[in-house]
Amino acid sequence: MYKSIKTMTQALGEARAYRDPIDEGITGNIQKAITIAKKLGGNMTGAIKQIEKIARGLSDEPSVRAALRTANEELTEAKWKIEGSLGYKNISSRDDFDMVIDAPTESAAEDKAHDELDKARDKRKIGPGGGGSVEDVEFMTVEKTSKGLSSPKTYRGGA
Repeated sequence: MYKSIKTMTQALGEARAYRDPIDEGITGNIQKAITIAKKLGGNMTGAIKQIEKIARGLSDEPSVRAALRTANEELTEAKWKIEGSLGYKNISSRDDFDMVIDAPTESAAEDKAHDELDKARDKRKIGPGGGGSVEDVEFMTVEKTSKGLSSPKTYRGGA
Protein backbone atom coordinates (compact mmCIF):
# COMPACT_ATOMS: atom_id res chain seq x y z
CA MET A 1 0.00 0.00 0.00
CA TYR A 2 1.30 3.46 -0.93
CA LYS A 3 1.20 6.22 1.66
CA SER A 4 1.65 9.85 0.84
CA ILE A 5 3.18 11.98 3.55
CA LYS A 6 2.47 15.68 3.28
CA THR A 7 3.16 18.55 5.54
CA MET A 8 0.19 20.38 6.99
CA THR A 9 1.09 23.41 4.85
CA GLN A 10 1.02 21.35 1.65
CA ALA A 11 -2.31 19.76 2.55
CA LEU A 12 -3.82 23.13 3.42
CA GLY A 13 -2.55 24.60 0.15
CA GLU A 14 -4.12 21.77 -1.85
CA ALA A 15 -7.42 22.13 0.00
CA ARG A 16 -7.49 25.88 -0.67
CA ALA A 17 -6.63 25.35 -4.35
CA TYR A 18 -9.52 22.89 -4.65
CA ARG A 19 -11.93 25.10 -2.69
CA ASP A 20 -10.90 28.41 -4.27
CA PRO A 21 -9.77 27.82 -7.86
CA ILE A 22 -8.29 31.20 -8.70
CA ASP A 23 -5.77 32.49 -11.20
CA GLU A 24 -6.43 29.77 -13.81
CA GLY A 25 -7.56 31.33 -17.06
CA ILE A 26 -8.69 34.53 -15.40
CA THR A 27 -7.81 37.78 -17.14
CA GLY A 28 -8.73 41.45 -17.12
CA ASN A 29 -10.40 43.16 -14.19
CA ILE A 30 -10.90 39.97 -12.19
CA GLN A 31 -7.17 39.19 -12.38
CA LYS A 32 -6.37 42.76 -11.28
CA ALA A 33 -8.79 42.39 -8.37
CA ILE A 34 -7.25 39.06 -7.29
CA THR A 35 -3.77 40.63 -7.40
CA ILE A 36 -4.96 43.51 -5.20
CA ALA A 37 -6.57 41.05 -2.75
CA LYS A 38 -3.29 39.12 -2.42
CA LYS A 39 -1.19 42.29 -2.17
CA LEU A 40 -3.36 43.80 0.57
CA GLY A 41 -3.87 40.60 2.58
CA GLY A 42 -4.88 41.56 6.12
CA ASN A 43 -6.43 44.85 4.96
CA MET A 44 -9.73 43.61 3.57
CA THR A 45 -11.43 47.01 3.69
CA GLY A 46 -8.61 48.68 1.77
CA ALA A 47 -8.56 45.86 -0.79
CA ILE A 48 -12.32 46.08 -1.38
CA LYS A 49 -12.11 49.86 -1.84
CA GLN A 50 -9.37 49.52 -4.45
CA ILE A 51 -11.17 46.68 -6.22
CA GLU A 52 -14.42 48.65 -6.36
CA LYS A 53 -12.51 51.55 -8.02
CA ILE A 54 -11.76 49.20 -10.95
CA ALA A 55 -15.41 48.24 -11.43
CA ARG A 56 -18.43 48.52 -9.18
CA GLY A 57 -19.52 45.13 -7.80
CA LEU A 58 -16.24 43.44 -8.76
CA SER A 59 -15.54 42.44 -5.15
CA ASP A 60 -18.75 40.35 -5.23
CA GLU A 61 -17.50 38.12 -8.06
CA PRO A 62 -17.03 34.57 -6.67
CA SER A 63 -13.33 34.25 -7.60
CA VAL A 64 -12.53 37.72 -6.22
CA ARG A 65 -14.47 36.99 -3.02
CA ALA A 66 -12.52 33.71 -2.66
CA ALA A 67 -9.21 35.55 -3.13
CA LEU A 68 -10.18 38.13 -0.49
CA ARG A 69 -11.17 35.38 1.95
CA THR A 70 -7.97 33.39 1.36
CA ALA A 71 -5.70 36.44 1.63
CA ASN A 72 -7.27 37.46 4.92
CA GLU A 73 -7.64 34.07 6.62
CA GLU A 74 -3.90 33.46 6.46
CA LEU A 75 -3.32 36.25 8.95
CA THR A 76 -5.10 34.73 11.91
CA GLU A 77 -3.31 35.11 15.21
CA ALA A 78 -1.40 32.21 16.69
CA LYS A 79 0.18 31.81 20.12
CA TRP A 80 3.98 31.85 20.17
CA LYS A 81 6.26 30.65 22.97
CA ILE A 82 9.38 32.78 22.93
CA GLU A 83 12.55 32.09 24.91
CA GLY A 84 15.80 33.98 24.84
CA SER A 85 18.20 36.18 26.76
CA LEU A 86 18.53 39.90 27.17
CA GLY A 87 20.92 42.51 28.47
CA TYR A 88 20.27 45.90 30.01
CA LYS A 89 21.89 49.24 29.26
CA ASN A 90 24.70 50.01 31.77
CA ILE A 91 24.36 46.56 33.41
CA SER A 92 26.87 43.80 32.72
CA SER A 93 24.72 40.78 33.61
CA ARG A 94 22.16 39.09 31.37
CA ASP A 95 18.81 37.46 32.10
CA ASP A 96 17.01 34.67 30.29
CA PHE A 97 13.33 35.18 29.56
CA ASP A 98 10.23 33.39 28.35
CA MET A 99 6.73 34.49 27.38
CA VAL A 100 3.72 33.43 25.32
CA ILE A 101 2.20 36.05 23.01
CA ASP A 102 -0.20 36.13 20.10
CA ALA A 103 0.85 37.29 16.63
CA PRO A 104 0.09 36.32 13.02
CA THR A 105 3.66 35.35 12.04
CA GLU A 106 6.99 34.43 13.62
CA SER A 107 8.59 37.76 12.70
CA ALA A 108 5.59 39.66 14.08
CA ALA A 109 5.93 37.61 17.28
CA GLU A 110 9.58 38.67 17.62
CA ASP A 111 8.64 42.33 17.10
CA LYS A 112 5.86 42.06 19.65
CA ALA A 113 8.23 40.31 22.09
CA HIS A 114 10.63 43.29 21.85
CA ASP A 115 7.75 45.65 22.64
CA GLU A 116 6.56 43.51 25.57
CA LEU A 117 10.07 43.33 27.03
CA ASP A 118 10.44 47.12 26.76
CA LYS A 119 7.06 47.67 28.46
CA ALA A 120 7.87 45.23 31.26
CA ARG A 121 11.26 46.90 31.81
CA ASP A 122 9.70 50.38 31.88
CA LYS A 123 7.34 49.16 34.62
CA ARG A 124 10.32 47.53 36.43
CA LYS A 125 8.66 44.12 36.24
CA ILE A 126 11.85 42.61 34.81
CA GLY A 127 15.52 43.31 35.36
CA PRO A 128 17.50 44.81 38.22
CA GLY A 129 16.19 47.78 40.23
CA GLY A 130 18.68 50.20 38.69
CA GLY A 131 20.12 50.45 35.24
CA GLY A 132 18.70 51.29 31.90
CA SER A 133 16.41 49.92 29.29
CA VAL A 134 16.51 46.59 27.49
CA GLU A 135 19.49 46.77 25.17
CA ASP A 136 20.39 43.41 23.65
CA VAL A 137 17.75 40.73 22.97
CA GLU A 138 18.61 37.31 21.56
CA PHE A 139 15.83 34.87 20.68
CA MET A 140 16.71 31.23 21.30
CA THR A 141 13.36 29.67 20.35
CA VAL A 142 10.20 31.00 18.74
CA GLU A 143 7.59 28.29 18.29
CA LYS A 144 3.84 27.94 18.06
CA THR A 145 2.14 26.70 21.20
CA SER A 146 -1.29 25.99 22.65
CA LYS A 147 -0.34 27.37 26.08
CA GLY A 148 -2.13 30.40 27.48
CA LEU A 149 -0.74 33.90 27.03
CA SER A 150 1.85 35.01 29.60
CA SER A 151 3.76 38.21 30.17
CA PRO A 152 7.58 38.21 30.07
CA LYS A 153 9.26 36.39 32.96
CA THR A 154 12.99 36.66 33.53
CA TYR A 155 15.36 34.47 35.48
CA ARG A 156 19.09 34.50 36.08
CA GLY A 157 20.91 33.10 33.09
CA GLY A 158 23.40 34.06 30.38
CA ALA A 159 26.83 35.41 31.11
